[in-house]
Amino acid sequence: MKHVMRRSSALGAVLLAVFLVSLDAAVALQVPEVPSRFEPLVVPDPATSLDVATTPVASLHASDRARAGWERFKAAHAGSWRVHLDRRSGAPLLVEGDGIPWSVAEDASVDSIAAGLRTFIADERDVLLADDAELVLDRDGSGKLTDDVWQIVFSRSVAGVPVAGERYVFSVGHGNLIAFGTPRWSRIAVSPNPRIDAEEAQARMIAYMGLTPADTIEVVAPARLEFVALRAPGASGKAPAGPFAGPLGSGYASALVWRIALRVSGELGTWVARVDAHNGAMRSFVDDDRYARVKGGIYPLASDQICPEGCEQPNFPMPFADVTIGAATSTTTTMGVFTCSPAGSVATTKLAGQYIRINDTCGLISEAVTCSADVDLSVSAGTDCTVPAGSAGGNTHAARTNFYQLNRVAERARTWLPSRTWLTTQMTANVNVNQTCNAVWDGNSTNMFKSGSGCGNTGELAGVVLHEWGHGLDQNDGGDFDNPSEAYADITAFMTTHQSCIGRGFRLSGSNCGGYGDVCLSCSGVRDQDWDKHALHTPATPMGFSAPRCGTSSDGPCGGAGHCESYISGETIWDLATRDLPASGLDQPRRGRSPTSSGSNRAWDRAATRTTARSRARTAAAPRRGSPSCASSTTTMATWPTERPTRPRSSRRSTGTRSLAAWRPTRPIRTAPSAQRWLRPS
Repeated sequence: MKHVMRRSSALGAVLLAVFLVSLDAAVALQVPEVPSRFEPLVVPDPATSLDVATTPVASLHASDRARAGWERFKAAHAGSWRVHLDRRSGAPLLVEGDGIPWSVAEDASVDSIAAGLRTFIADERDVLLADDAELVLDRDGSGKLTDDVWQIVFSRSVAGVPVAGERYVFSVGHGNLIAFGTPRWSRIAVSPNPRIDAEEAQARMIAYMGLTPADTIEVVAPARLEFVALRAPGASGKAPAGPFAGPLGSGYASALVWRIALRVSGELGTWVARVDAHNGAMRSFVDDDRYARVKGGIYPLASDQICPEGCEQPNFPMPFADVTIGAATSTTTTMGVFTCSPAGSVATTKLAGQYIRINDTCGLISEAVTCSADVDLSVSAGTDCTVPAGSAGGNTHAARTNFYQLNRVAERARTWLPSRTWLTTQMTANVNVNQTCNAVWDGNSTNMFKSGSGCGNTGELAGVVLHEWGHGLDQNDGGDFDNPSEAYADITAFMTTHQSCIGRGFRLSGSNCGGYGDVCLSCSGVRDQDWDKHALHTPATPMGFSAPRCGTSSDGPCGGAGHCESYISGETIWDLATRDLPASGLDQPRRGRSPTSSGSNRAWDRAATRTTARSRARTAAAPRRGSPSCASSTTTMATWPTERPTRPRSSRRSTGTRSLAAWRPTRPIRTAPSAQRWLRPS
């Protein structure tokens, strides 16, 4: 029992960090109300939704060569194994089972474990379809998750050119190779030698955008070569839409492209072009920003003045803040404590701490006090640039709220993901940005907008702040962005606030979110991830919700708008924490703690642990809605298992929720989307 509990705890570390928790991307709270002039030029990235059809090996004909290969694998490695293939490539999306004995030395390193895995990959070349020469050890994505669980990631490079979004992920722990697979392993059949150079590719992008010498351009990412996966053309010569139903392994084509990212002064967005390096065609042109809005505080949840959580609360500690005394600089503790000496000295903070730095457009932050007293940033009425009497111009609600909320969520994530360098470096949070009704993660920082146009200051709304930070973690958690990344960000927010209404107080009128036609009943934010707080009182599913309500888009896993389709995954995880696990008795206090000290938090912890125990490391572009694999994948948010799946002691469905038995990861959903991710209010 002790061993099992240790394993579950190790796995829980991964997902909880994900839930809390090399792109020039930005993530937005919603699509801007005033579109960029480049919006009509958008060409969706063909690799964001490749209509994968997950194929269990057992469904293949007995004479199929791939099935014979996997039957050999199962015979060679005793125990129960479940294998799901990508029908387009024939490569495994997910292989999980009892494990293959795998010795890990006490002084093991990422390199030593990777070396052993390379031998395994070579021995299983006929089923893994990966050549050793194409495997590049991803040291940022690899590492020791716990004392006895390792994750090793190989990215892919063909003839020295990286293949976008393709990698193999292996989980090794407790003396076994537990699980492995790849989100995509496409067929590279084009020359790695470009016919047009980087300069010409950038010139084509500028011409396509209609830019003139009057436009000020910032090249965010210079042109670099990469391979991208495409749908293979059908008999007509065109790539058919919909779930792939052709012969196993024949569904991918590819292109060699120049990837370029730039910004234009005065225009929203980071615009990314993929220019075909052979014929100059524009393979994709998208805004890669992921916008969000944040506003200060410290408001525990919102600034809607519905107390207590919607009213500003005094005396919250400023964790890990910078403090300067004379020429010496120090950092406060997690509870904001620092040593203030010698007596009579002046201590100053600028909220430019070890992990979070506030940049407030309302002014500089510089608050000082004589030692022996607290540095009290205080409270104030009003919003936006209103500050306490006598304070510097940047000591706003948004500045204080962002500093507290971001430090708290990052601190929690570091507990679970100590090897993620992004969590240990300073991130900038821009607040009171001179725009309204939005917020954005721009690839490096969060950006929260002022109040106006009927919207609250997003820097004062914890749900929005945490949502945008969640996009940052999604970008930096060792893999590419999830699809839909909006679900990842919403889950990050509600796993922290325990509130299903994302961004309460966003609508100053107090009106409810539209829910894409399934109207929210009591949420003034952008979405409510509790299906029972919508007019229809019905869980969102691909066929029952996405198909009729989410329209047609390139950014959702089932072919609809990503913000809309995020309801499917988001509602599922909310349901798990608030209904399924409590119904199984998993919200009871831990031994040695009083009910008030642990309370319902145990269900939230278990929600993370149980979901992680079923899955690890997102994979595979999602299939179109209407296919069984789309239906299952969007409700599982499947990840790579690092232990055998377990269920709660009860699978009761008296609440009308999805049974955990339906969480079998038949089609993982990790993708590497490059289209922008807006958190659109519904």
